Amino acid sequence: MDFSKYTLNELFDVSKSIDKEKYPENFEKLQKELALRKPELDNYLLEQTESHKFTVESRIKLLSWLQIATCVGFIYMFIDFFLNDGDVIGLIVYAVIALFNGVSGYLLLKKKTFGMKLSFVNQALQLVSINTGTFVYSYTGLGDLSFGISDGFFMRFSMLSPDFRLFIGNFSNSWLLIDVVAIFFFSVLISCWEIENTKLKRL
Repeated sequence: MDFSKYTLNELFDVSKSIDKEKYPENFEKLQKELALRKPELDNYLLEQTESHKFTVESRIKLLSWLQIATCVGFIYMFIDFFLNDGDVIGLIVYAVIALFNGVSGYLLLKKKTFGMKLSFVNQALQLVSINTGTFVYSYTGLGDLSFGISDGFFMRFSMLSPDFRLFIGNFSNSWLLIDVVAIFFFSVLISCWEIENTKLKRL
């Protein structure tokens, strides 16, 4: 086979599928062609790495600032709750969530490993909202797009409305909600973790 006419992508595809035991001559030709194109190959890999790095950093910055904005949202809720004679437990909850989002966003922005871990926890806590009839749990950041099941399927959408609810009692209309926004950001963190794990500075 004449590999000199192959593009780099085609050479990569062949290198993944070729059986060097069955086709030793073609395998040797392929290795020689890759060696001849080493400068071109190095430039290509560098471009791919830089492109991926830019994508990863952009996503991390987006999530960092969203968490910081969520912190501001819960600070506003804390102040509003305080001015309207809210109970102490509610004030503590809003303060803790504001602090949690602020620290998570700031440390992630500064590329700290602990910030990545806190952000994982933050998004995991937002994945599911549930009402069992005796227990209600719901936590959203700046907003959510959730699909749920109750008596039938339904959708919930909110924007610029951070919220946290945790109640125990007797409630009607049990439901389960899955937040696709939280799923998206959780998947973003997973996709960024491997490449960033070796670079982020530890606290």
